[in-house]
Amino acid sequence: MLEPNTPIPVSVLIVDDNPDKLTALAAALEGMDVEVVTAASGTEALRKLLEQDFAVVLLDVNMPVMDGFETARMIRSRPRSEHLPIIFITAERLDEDARVQGYELGAVDYILSPVLPQILRSKVTAFADLYRLREQVARHNWALEEQVEACTADLRESETRYRRITEGITDYQYTVRIENGCAVETTQGAACATVTGYTADEFAADPHLWIQMVAPEDRDLVRERARQILAEQDDSPIEYRIAQKNGETRWISDTAILFRDGSGKLLSYIGAVKDITERKRTEQVLKELSDRLQHILASTPAVHYACRVDGEHLVPTYASPNLKNTWGYDLKEYLGNAEWWWSNIHPEGRDGVIGAIRAAVMAAGRSHYAHEYRFRRKDGSYRWVHDELQIIRDQGDQPMEIVGSWLDITERKHLENELEESHQLLRKLAEKAEILREQERKRIAREVHDELGQTLTALRMDVALINLRFGGQNAALLEKAQGMAVLLDQADRCVRNVVSNLHPAALDMGVVPAIRWLCNEFSARTGCSCVLNTVEEHVDLDEALAVAVFRIVQELLTNAARHAKASSVNITLARHDDGIHLEVRDNGKGFDPAAVAINKSFGLLGIRERAIALGGDVGLVSAPDQGTVVAIRLPVKKKRSKK
Repeated sequence: MLEPNTPIPVSVLIVDDNPDKLTALAAALEGMDVEVVTAASGTEALRKLLEQDFAVVLLDVNMPVMDGFETARMIRSRPRSEHLPIIFITAERLDEDARVQGYELGAVDYILSPVLPQILRSKVTAFADLYRLREQVARHNWALEEQVEACTADLRESETRYRRITEGITDYQYTVRIENGCAVETTQGAACATVTGYTADEFAADPHLWIQMVAPEDRDLVRERARQILAEQDDSPIEYRIAQKNGETRWISDTAILFRDGSGKLLSYIGAVKDITERKRTEQVLKELSDRLQHILASTPAVHYACRVDGEHLVPTYASPNLKNTWGYDLKEYLGNAEWWWSNIHPEGRDGVIGAIRAAVMAAGRSHYAHEYRFRRKDGSYRWVHDELQIIRDQGDQPMEIVGSWLDITERKHLENELEESHQLLRKLAEKAEILREQERKRIAREVHDELGQTLTALRMDVALINLRFGGQNAALLEKAQGMAVLLDQADRCVRNVVSNLHPAALDMGVVPAIRWLCNEFSARTGCSCVLNTVEEHVDLDEALAVAVFRIVQELLTNAARHAKASSVNITLARHDDGIHLEVRDNGKGFDPAAVAINKSFGLLGIRERAIALGGDVGLVSAPDQGTVVAIRLPVKKKRSKK
């Protein structure tokens, strides 16, 4: 820092786009005790103002790109130059509005061009003197601040001495008198027996009693401290063990308060002794607990951490010892580094993770949050981490700190991916099996219809022929033939039912006719109203999707009759841009979806798996005595147009 009497350099900035005017203005200031700096544009002037301080700016009003007024506005907008005097130079006499605008932008004067050197020098001299005076005052202020800091440091030292006395005088004191740098007499306070068990007279009778009372492993510490006090090197408090008269070991704190004469010579010091045995025991217990906790934390696979909440930043303050083994980072890379955490999150999910955790921390009343994301190890590899944290808040519900743990779940994620791939494969296998099963049903239905149906028809014709030829001659034969006809009719109906159950003939006509046939069959069998609502009579679907829609409706109608005890079912089928939308609504007794897990109902489970296998999804809405609504969306593959 410069001394107050050191000469103060003064700089003047001249801004003009005309090189001749710059040269003329600089020449007018020659011989003055100022440094002249020139700028050919407003942009260059702003750059010069960032590099050094100036006493005044001589600014041309009319400049291209950035005129004098705009340049003045930019100068005033910066804190460093907001009070910098500006003198506008113009060759044109400005009207009153322009002059007012200049003064509002910080102008202190106007000078008309051509400029008279005497006028320019007098104005610059005034502002240079003002700058020197202002800098001189600032230097004096700096000098005064240094003096205040020095006095404050002395005051702090005095306060520290006083605090030592007030804190140290707890149990008893002893006094050591010093002559020529040597301890010549030690006097123990009357209360010494409460700490040591020995009286002051016993200490006076045996000058070596004190050092003999100190534990052997601490005697060197006590002797060295006494030597440093006498050599005026260090008088810091020390802690050591003593053996009481009854043999019990106690911890004490020994604080020295030095006394000097007017010349600063050390005359004596007081030792303030405090029994700190209980504190030491507590510290030992805490240390053992801390060590045990550190061992526990080091043995767990998770890394435990703590961060201070500093606005939008999380400043790391703690990490368990296994940070390096787990993630490869040293504590010094982590502690206090607010960028360490977010910079190591995988870029693909970084913004989402940071935003979610910040929102959780700032959400009033929230105390817990968990998230999973990819995190970079020191070697550059990424691992999946489960981050679970607790948010500690003050009484005003403001976040103060977060504590949590990072658990490496990469292997679990790999297993989850493998399991998901397995599920996808099983769904594909189930889909393929379902397609094969439907094809087999279709084949069996056709064979039953063709083979068995034809056989029954032939038998019915034979019975009718027997009835015509011999029925009139033999009453018993007629009766037998009629009975056989009845049985053949029953067998024919049974064949038709089997064929319909295996593969309804209506399904070959399209999904809408098949569902309408299913509704009619359901109503006829149960007496329950069943209505199909559809805009299109023909919905073009491939065979696999059409069969899936039919089987889903068939299963839902079975549930409505068997479990819901519904009296009315409404089916809505529509085709949208994103696929087929199917809704089955009944007025049955309903149920609580939360109380009855969907995976315990094999019917609903089969519907869901069938929809997922086709790339769709299932929605379920139900409540006791409120009926049930099942909504299903199935994507439809676009067919290539045929020319």
